[in-house]
Amino acid sequence: MGFDDENAIKQALSLSNNDINEAVAILTNEKLPKITSLVTTTNSSSSTNSDNDVLMADANNLTLVPVNDDAGSSNPLEFPVRMLGSLESTLFTDNWSIPYKREESLGRLLTSTIALLREGLAELDVNCKQFLDRFIPEVYKKLLDSAPVNKWNAEIQQGVYNMTCMVVELIAIRLGQTGVPEPLLTTLALIFNSDNMFHSKNIHKVWDRAYYQEKLGNSNLFTINLDTMGWLLNFINIFGLHKGFDALKCQLEKTNDMHEFNLLLKPVATCCQFLNRELIVKEFEPSFQRIFDTVKKLDKEDFKDKNVGKVFDLLLTMKKLSASLWPLELDKLHELHLNVVLHMLKYHHFNSKMNSLKELCKLNETMSSSTIVSKTMIKEEKLYEWIITQRILSLAVEGNIDQVQYCEKIKTIVEFIADRIRNEEISALWNMQFNKSMSIIENLYKIIGIAATKFSTEQLEYLLEQIIQTWNNPSFKLHDKLVGLLSMIGRDARSNKTCSKILEALWELKNRPGLTRPLLLLIYSEHLNVLNGGRLPRETAKREYIKKCCDDFKMSAGSSIAIAS
Repeated sequence: MGFDDENAIKQALSLSNNDINEAVAILTNEKLPKITSLVTTTNSSSSTNSDNDVLMADANNLTLVPVNDDAGSSNPLEFPVRMLGSLESTLFTDNWSIPYKREESLGRLLTSTIALLREGLAELDVNCKQFLDRFIPEVYKKLLDSAPVNKWNAEIQQGVYNMTCMVVELIAIRLGQTGVPEPLLTTLALIFNSDNMFHSKNIHKVWDRAYYQEKLGNSNLFTINLDTMGWLLNFINIFGLHKGFDALKCQLEKTNDMHEFNLLLKPVATCCQFLNRELIVKEFEPSFQRIFDTVKKLDKEDFKDKNVGKVFDLLLTMKKLSASLWPLELDKLHELHLNVVLHMLKYHHFNSKMNSLKELCKLNETMSSSTIVSKTMIKEEKLYEWIITQRILSLAVEGNIDQVQYCEKIKTIVEFIADRIRNEEISALWNMQFNKSMSIIENLYKIIGIAATKFSTEQLEYLLEQIIQTWNNPSFKLHDKLVGLLSMIGRDARSNKTCSKILEALWELKNRPGLTRPLLLLIYSEHLNVLNGGRLPRETAKREYIKKCCDDFKMSAGSSIAIAS
């Protein structure tokens, strides 16, 4: 057995600490070396007084991170493990620090990793892989989007820019290889996000247009021309210059996984308003259409998957892309979004229904919390109409309403559409209680009670008709639950009219024939609870209640009278 690649042999010997057997195992992919220790003890006497060598969490108290030269190794294919240890000891702490010069640990680690990636060796080195998967996301989250960014001086900002240029090149190279690197794609999306603190701080930087025109040609620039966000435009063009967009396109063509689709599209969607539309549309339109068709073909088997909910993250990313690149396709995406929600809700599988309800709640929360209407949002009126037309509430309660978390999601939807629920759906909801377990009935009453607090007068009257019909049914035995439902509606009512209607309904129930003494006392008790907890002016309502009691006493001597104390 022989090995021809001299660089690979040197790398294996380095990783195995010159153990021949271990090196052979590495070269034959039988064994990957374990990291022995990433934490090194730093020697304070080796530090200098320069305040420009590192970025500290506290910009007003910059201190030096000692540079470890890994025994002065100049071989770019030998990963600097000791420098990784040095970086780890200062990165994963509250009072973190990150060197930003090319000759220091982060720059050396990036340089070595780029070299290893070009040779296809990075994934074989467990330390290098840790740097890719664990260190890079943490480093750039702190360098680009943490509070201290706003305090750093111009030299430090330039240093961060240089380190970011290097990692953009690194990510572009890695994307051209096998596998979808989730941590790196997440980092790339952060780098391309114009709202992060680093870009906000450096918004007025000018981009190197002449340089990229020379390298790419004017028609092949990856960005539009702007007077602001220059460093972001540079990052995007660096990524394109190193074939990053080509690599994204190839990765998209190789996968059918919803999560991977989203990971690969998200960096593009994040910066799409800055992109050369003509160039990007030409590159990504076939993939975009294929993903659209893939989502459209999702079926019951797909809905069983516990991760199927990630399709909604993908759809949001696709909408962001479409808003800038394919604006005429945006309505189709909204329609596809709602169709996926509907099909998942119709399928009798808990995971499918739960994911559907979660997404509906998210759509509602987005509309409620957003002060600016985004193109990616489904219009409120359209969502209202769709929920009512498709009888979403009825479909939802056909599911696992004995499950607390499932029921909570339905309550959120009910609060959103309560005042628009049609009579036939109220009737359908009410009839679902029959021949069901007690837990289901109680949860159903809670849902109806929440809706009823926002009902119009007409809706409430229709519900009260349903309640009275059920009360009069000889086979019905849960009259105490009906009293509790009425009390809940009255106590939580949003309007005086609703509260008054509930008090009238309870008062009428006490005159129903065949009431047991405990049930009669319960009606009186809940009537008082509504009086004390409802929205009606308390003293006026109590006087009215006392008058009713007195009138009853005159008409029927010996009646039980409950008077608020």
